[in-house]
Amino acid sequence: MPMPGVVSQGFMLKTLGKVCSDHKPPLTGLLSQSQAFLADLKDEKQPLLTLLMKYGIAKTAPEKAHLSQDWFNAATGWWPQAQPLEPLIRHGLIKALEVAARDPDTGVERKPRLPIDAYWICHPGPQPAAGSGQAGEQVEVVVCWSDHQVTFIIHSPEPPERLPAHILTAKDPIWIVKRVPAESPGVEDLYCERDAQGEVKSKIGAERMKTFDNRYAHFVRVLTESLPRVG
Repeated sequence: MPMPGVVSQGFMLKTLGKVCSDHKPPLTGLLSQSQAFLADLKDEKQPLLTLLMKYGIAKTAPEKAHLSQDWFNAATGWWPQAQPLEPLIRHGLIKALEVAARDPDTGVERKPRLPIDAYWICHPGPQPAAGSGQAGEQVEVVVCWSDHQVTFIIHSPEPPERLPAHILTAKDPIWIVKRVPAESPGVEDLYCERDAQGEVKSKIGAERMKTFDNRYAHFVRVLTESLPRVG
């Protein structure tokens, strides 16, 4: 979806994490949701967008249109020099699910399998890999893990669209701690930095990332309104 902040989770990535973390089979002898999702991801005859709809990760027609036009479309997609994104996202998900199921260093099966948390980080990096054939744009998937969870991160440059702040009223489970000017509304003050005269020149603040409060109403409205362009 259009990016609300530097780091985001939102409805689709939150649902993706739930699907990838559902390791309990509904009945003995059946695959769990995460196992079925992994098997489907490995079947490249099934388009990734079809799978995202099948598992309820993208639920609405506007979400499907957004993914098909902005993410998985070489002609109209964001970051055209980084396209196609589908194989990148697909194989990042496969790697995350495999790490959740088995220790990549020892090969030992994890019992229980690890939960997966998913995020999107938008930043000026990453830089194109040498010989990648891409100039100025690169998207990558980061998979990292601990003894407690796997973290799946889509890392991209700035998208061409930003969400208007006034529609972002629900809270993502993300704090951003950063240096801001002395007068910065909407930021929790953590520490004041003073000049030689004792005047506050800047401060360290914490900003809570926001997202939609209603997936269905706001996503439809955002895609039918004119959004500000970055740059």
